[in-house]
Amino acid sequence: MKIPPCDPLRDLTPDLQKAARAAVRYACQHFCPPAYSLDYWRDECLQIAAVAVWHARQHYKPDLNISCTTYAYICALRALKKEYERVCRLYNREVVWPTDPETGEEMEVEDTSAYEAIEWAVCSSELWAALTKLEEPDHWLVEQVWIEEHCQMEVAQELGISQATLSRRLARIRAKLRQWLGDE
Repeated sequence: MKIPPCDPLRDLTPDLQKAARAAVRYACQHFCPPAYSLDYWRDECLQIAAVAVWHARQHYKPDLNISCTTYAYICALRALKKEYERVCRLYNREVVWPTDPETGEEMEVEDTSAYEAIEWAVCSSELWAALTKLEEPDHWLVEQVWIEEHCQMEVAQELGISQATLSRRLARIRAKLRQWLGDE
């Protein structure tokens, strides 16, 4: 069963529909962004024009000495031109993918910063999973000392233990985490 396409203009009055369709027709005949197919651009234009003519109806003042339909058409056309220019600016910022000069095939480009970001994300998620395995008291210690960076002496005093005892306990937690993470 094919779903019928949605008409963004269906809720508008006939005069506003007429103004929007005329603006879309003009836009599709005279300008289309380089990265868009004509069908896609037409669909985008319908959406933009529908909003523009609706806004035009809200802000129309009879003392403008033009009809509401003409005013809506002008507003829709302005909105479409503005969108066209916005998309063209974005398109102009794109760079051409590098190609091999001999074969003309696209070349693969290594992005070292992407590798670092992915590695960091993987390590962070693995570490977070390991931290959730800790028992509540150990998890609290990790938060206090390694995440919130409270000094060991303050945390030890709060727990009523010596700093050396706390340090040994943190060493055991570190060893547990390394084991879970497969770190040598």
